[in-house]
Amino acid sequence: MIGWIFIGVGVVLIAIGSLSIYYGQDLLRRGTVSSSISASSTAPLPIINPPHERLLSLIHKYQVQFGATKLVIARSGLLHFDDPEQRERFNINLAAELFESAVDPTIRSRQFEALMEGMPAEYLRMIPESRLDNPFVVMITEAGIRYLKQR
Repeated sequence: MIGWIFIGVGVVLIAIGSLSIYYGQDLLRRGTVSSSISASSTAPLPIINPPHERLLSLIHKYQVQFGATKLVIARSGLLHFDDPEQRERFNINLAAELFESAVDPTIRSRQFEALMEGMPAEYLRMIPESRLDNPFVVMITEAGIRYLKQR
């Protein structure tokens, strides 16, 4: 009997942990799960500044180009591929495309990180994944695609 109670409590705790991992980033940015789940498609979209808009359009471009549902982007801005063949063939650095090439790479990396972390959650979903070097795992949202089409 006690064994079944422990199993039941364990299942409940696993479910709570899974939900907090899945919705955690949205909760930190917005405050409630319900607001992130039931975002209205007719609500006016917040306007973002030009660097965020350029970053959003680059992410959308590469997501479409590679037919990917998500992109893995290193904190330096380098687009990561799990396939070794693609890794050798493509050397795409979003930070280099966004910022001047004369800027020091460490400064450019910090600017890129700040830009990624400041992107509104309405447009870009951060997917929590445990990977080496803690890259950004992102996917553009429907609202992000609508925003780009309006521009």
